[in-house]
Amino acid sequence: MTNMTTLTKSKHHHYALRGYVFVLLAATFWAMLGPLYTLAVRWGTASPLTVIIYRSGTAAAVLFVVLLFSSPGQFRVSLHHWPFFISYGLFGVALFYVGYIYAVLRIGVALAVVLMYTAPGWVAIIAFLWLGETLNRWHILALSFMIVGVILISGAYTLKFSHLDLIGIALGLASGILYALYSVFQKIGLRHYSPWTIQFYGFVIGLVPLLFLQPPAISAMPFHHLPLLLLLLLLGAVPTLAGGLFFAFSVQWLPVSRASILASLEPVIATFLGVIFLHEKLVFWQWVGASLVIFAAVLLRISPPPKRREEMSNDSQSSSRGEDI
Repeated sequence: MTNMTTLTKSKHHHYALRGYVFVLLAATFWAMLGPLYTLAVRWGTASPLTVIIYRSGTAAAVLFVVLLFSSPGQFRVSLHHWPFFISYGLFGVALFYVGYIYAVLRIGVALAVVLMYTAPGWVAIIAFLWLGETLNRWHILALSFMIVGVILISGAYTLKFSHLDLIGIALGLASGILYALYSVFQKIGLRHYSPWTIQFYGFVIGLVPLLFLQPPAISAMPFHHLPLLLLLLLLGAVPTLAGGLFFAFSVQWLPVSRASILASLEPVIATFLGVIFLHEKLVFWQWVGASLVIFAAVLLRISPPPKRREEMSNDSQSSSRGEDI
């Protein structure tokens, strides 16, 4: 019995480690979004909606080709699961992408990032209410370090909050909630489908309403600017598709609340990419913020995983039976 327990723990540790690697890869790919989006806008010919359309469209097209030639059976989904896919595409893809980009345009990257990274808090609440996950003190401590770290990294503490755009703040908070829903949708969908199927239908369904938000002529403009077109295709294939897939793989092995906090390494990685490739400089408090986020990730790695509520109930019942004996 002891050997069986040891083997089970060893197997769980192996899968958990795989989950950590996948979520770190997701954060690394997502960290590329900022530099690539900045380049697209600097070239002046891509509207924010155009960037979103090509992100979703490219990811959907690549997945379609991959599944068509490797596993066409993964296109099949149950009729009664269509409400899930429609909800995921609309809220987890279309509205999330739109809300975040327009939050950036109205209140700037710094505050928009902070508001979007309220997502782990929302994920923890949603996972507690609907997925049966619990929160322990290590989890809450890591979440606190992460929030403070993101604020310091982004420089949001230097902003004059009395002059903030309330609509922009609302969009930023909405993007945080929608990002949380994106994470939770991934976990729920994996109960029935592979990450490939979930991502494909999410991107396709999310793309449909986006195509109606601006005239086709504007959406087609990148075809007249080859470097921009290649950049947008890269944006859709690498940070959007690869990042989304690796996050979906990670929540197969990790609680979604924990994976969401670990994904908050994205602004740290993005900051370091800016230092290395764009020769940006960090002030002291940004280094402190990066250290706090990294510490939060380490804390999650070494802390015991939170139990599901049914496990706690079983433990309590077992304890009661032991006391009776």
